[in-house]
Amino acid sequence: MATLKIIGLSLLGIFTFFVLIGLVFGEPKKPGTVKDYVDNPNNKRGYHKGSIAQAVNLFNSYTKMDKPQIEATMDSTDLSLHEISYALYFWAMRHIQEGKIKEGYELLKVAADDYLNPIAMVKLARINFHGSQALQQGKTPIDLELDKDLETSYYYITLAFEITRVLNEKTGDKVMLNHVVNSGLALYDTFGMNQLEEGFNRKEVSMKLNETWTEKIDQFTDLYL
Repeated sequence: MATLKIIGLSLLGIFTFFVLIGLVFGEPKKPGTVKDYVDNPNNKRGYHKGSIAQAVNLFNSYTKMDKPQIEATMDSTDLSLHEISYALYFWAMRHIQEGKIKEGYELLKVAADDYLNPIAMVKLARINFHGSQALQQGKTPIDLELDKDLETSYYYITLAFEITRVLNEKTGDKVMLNHVVNSGLALYDTFGMNQLEEGFNRKEVSMKLNETWTEKIDQFTDLYL
């Protein structure tokens, strides 16, 4: 009888131990949803970094996916921060391709501002350089009114190049650097001209933005490297 009592107490102790472990460490992480990924400034949800190689693989896969397929994958997969960054970029682009310009633009800003995605930055730089009318598709009115903003365009295109430079230096990755160069070099070079329309002063704007660029690069390094 005493032996059974001792065994019972031992089992109770083991059960209590695992309960306490569960309380301390919580439940295993579940895959996030699109809504979770969008609402994640400064990675407040604590997604793991992953690797740029994962993002490159996902980038290649998402290129071939339509919007429902991307949403289903995002809602059912435990994505790393690198992967979420590029998944949101494609999610945004599918909205724009459907004519949901405003929603797509806001999603691009999440990818660029919260996840520091350089491909999203290039797209935002191009949109701001021309204004939202550059996204006009045929005669159908678009739901975004955005004036040409050279300073914002310059901010994004420069940061995109700086981030992919750091990424290349730290990881040896050239895939995303090549994407940024191929899609953004012409615009980047435009800002390098001595004269740019509307009196844009590159030197003055660079001095104004330099501290912000430095902070964003530090933030990128903390998040991903």
